[in-house]
Amino acid sequence: MKRTFIILFACLSMLTLLVLPPSAALAAPQSQGSTLSVSPDRSAKSGQAGTSVIYTVTINNSAAADDSVEITATSGYSVGVAPNPVLVPAGSSASVQVAVAIPDSATSGNNNVTTLNFVGTPSGATAGLTLTTSVDAAPSSLPQRPVVIIKSYYAGTNTPKPGTSFNLFLELENKGGEEARDVKLTFMSDTLLPEGTGGVLYAAEMNSGGKKTVSQQIYVSTSLIGLSVASLPVQMSYTDVSGAPYTEAFNLTITLGAYAFGPTSTPTPTPTAQAVVRPQLVVGAYVTDVDPLQPGSLFALEMEVHNLGNDDADSVTVVLGGGATVDNSGTPQPGGTSGGSADLTVFAPVGSSNLLFLGDLDSGSSTKVNSRLIVNVSANPGAYQLKLSFVYSNSKGLRMVDDQVITLLIYRLPQLEINFYMDPNPLMSGQPNVLPVQITNLGRSSAVLGNMVVTSEAGDTQNNISLVGLLDPGGSYPWDVTFIPFQAGESTVNVTINYTDDFNQPRQINQSIPISIIEGAPVNGGGEGEYFPGEGGEMPPVFEPVQETVWQKVVRFFKGLFGLGSDTPDESMPVMPEGEIPMDSEIIVVPQGGGGKAP
Repeated sequence: MKRTFIILFACLSMLTLLVLPPSAALAAPQSQGSTLSVSPDRSAKSGQAGTSVIYTVTINNSAAADDSVEITATSGYSVGVAPNPVLVPAGSSASVQVAVAIPDSATSGNNNVTTLNFVGTPSGATAGLTLTTSVDAAPSSLPQRPVVIIKSYYAGTNTPKPGTSFNLFLELENKGGEEARDVKLTFMSDTLLPEGTGGVLYAAEMNSGGKKTVSQQIYVSTSLIGLSVASLPVQMSYTDVSGAPYTEAFNLTITLGAYAFGPTSTPTPTPTAQAVVRPQLVVGAYVTDVDPLQPGSLFALEMEVHNLGNDDADSVTVVLGGGATVDNSGTPQPGGTSGGSADLTVFAPVGSSNLLFLGDLDSGSSTKVNSRLIVNVSANPGAYQLKLSFVYSNSKGLRMVDDQVITLLIYRLPQLEINFYMDPNPLMSGQPNVLPVQITNLGRSSAVLGNMVVTSEAGDTQNNISLVGLLDPGGSYPWDVTFIPFQAGESTVNVTINYTDDFNQPRQINQSIPISIIEGAPVNGGGEGEYFPGEGGEMPPVFEPVQETVWQKVVRFFKGLFGLGSDTPDESMPVMPEGEIPMDSEIIVVPQGGGGKAP
């Protein structure tokens, strides 16, 4: 029985090793209750001899406080970890890169196990991880041309920070089968700025299989504040022995450290010889008191200026329109700050010159600047840039300039007059009336308008929607709207016009026109004596039914017997008011007992 149990336990152990993935089988156990956990992008990778394999490891901190994690590596190969140590915020994560360098002497098929230990301070939490690196077979033959690559690169400091400089070391290797000549590297970045060399490194010749290490000092711009990594494009060019040119493009990733905005509890680092101390003035926000801006608009521009550098800026002057310069030595120009070469063709200052004095601005502080400007009436709609030059002196008295650009939008909105082209008053309640609405373009350019909608809370409107279309300068568009008021009184007619502005955004023009409504006359038949007055206020004739007497019926009977006609008289005939006889009517006299006509 005991022997059977031992065999069963061995089988279960072998089955567990077969089922679990390599990462699970090789991963070091996590400490019980630890607030640190680690996970690699891959637990096993491969590469050729003489190259480096890069792993990305994510460190998670579940504690309630920040932790500074230090990483130690145990491996048969050379291992580099950056950044190390790394600050992991509370309840967040951070990433590090682990570079495992495969020796040139490594043979194909060899495997190396790298053990990483993570220790947090001050929590004391720990975690572990193992990575497996295998060696790929070398290519059977080298290409018949030079192939220069960047085998590895690293920063002279663990975590370069914005506003500081660091040395970037690059290890080059010629993987091709021919010699590479005139090897040059060009650094192309607006945020990681090369210093001392103009951005070009010359590595001369490299034999086939040869290696060479070069270095370049890089300044980290303060525009990278808040970012953890930055990209540095590198362009490489070289030729072979026959002079045929070749180019290579690389994109290096630089891990950045945190930048401190003002006083913090972090110990102040000791300045190094490569650190650059200088002010850096940045426009953090700006706003105008007129929105939208149009040609001829007079507006106030308010800007919030921050000093994000690590030095104080003294005697700061803002040059609207830019154009300020200092000589190469950094000394002030004769005559002080000049703003005569500024570009003010679209936005021009009003009430003062284009030079605005801010005074001193210490490191980490901010201030606001205001200026009155006017938009040139000849400006066309669009997005325009307003250049700014900040001229100041640093703590050593050297004159410096920071150039920046802000963007302002100019619109050309329609200028319309909306009114009646004739007086519609008085309007009668309960009766259809006409509202003679007219739109006139008072602007200096044509306007394309959409639908015009006429409404009123005082009554119903009919035929009240019309498409206006293109309206030339000085042109008008009339439209008659049927309006039936509910009751008498003072009210308004609301006119809404839809259109699209110069930046393809929908807009509306709303205007109200006052109207007066009087009580309308009642309709005939609404009551005794009610009628509509006619022309001149005359009373219309009243029609009453004709009453036929007995003798008239007998006479009509005998007329029918003799064929003289027996038609009934009209059902109704006008009855003239008593005492009124029209003088222009023909008088007919019917004799008593006779049927003749009076002469």
